[in-house]
Order: sequence, then structure tokens, then C-alpha cells
Amino acid sequence: MLGPGLAWTPAAGDDAVSACSHEFLHTSLLAANSQSYPATMSIEWEVAWTGSTGSGSLPGITTRRSLSFVVGEIQAVVSG
Repeated sequence: MLGPGLAWTPAAGDDAVSACSHEFLHTSLLAANSQSYPATMSIEWEVAWTGSTGSGSLPGITTRRSLSFVVGEIQAVVSG
């Protein structure tokens, strides 16, 4: 089962934007701790296999990782 957002595909490229994306609008100096933004990512893995002697699937597993991101610079383009 897929969660929110669009599943990434090679055709989408590295600049793909979905509900799973996040754009930082301020440097880390404006974060609650004035140093970094906390984030937790998770991936649900589902594996099905086929071989010369049969096929099957493995039980699903979810991996999670918590990180802190430092945002050092925000760039903007002003036109008009």
C-alpha cells in the first residue's frame, strides 16, 4: 500500500515534486533550536520474487530514520 504522495520513478528525475517533498523557506537559524530542522523518514518495503524454482514474497517491513537538516542558505529570484 502506497502512502501519500507519488511514488518516485526514474522518469520523474531527481527534481520530482510530490506530497512527500518539503521546501525549506528559512535557514536553520530560524529553526526552533536555531541550528537544524528535525525530520523523520520512513520507507515501506514489499518484496516479490520469481526464480527458476518458483516464486513468492517476503513479509513487508518498514524502515525509519530520524535526521536533522541544516539549511545554510535560501536563494530567491525577484522579478518585475
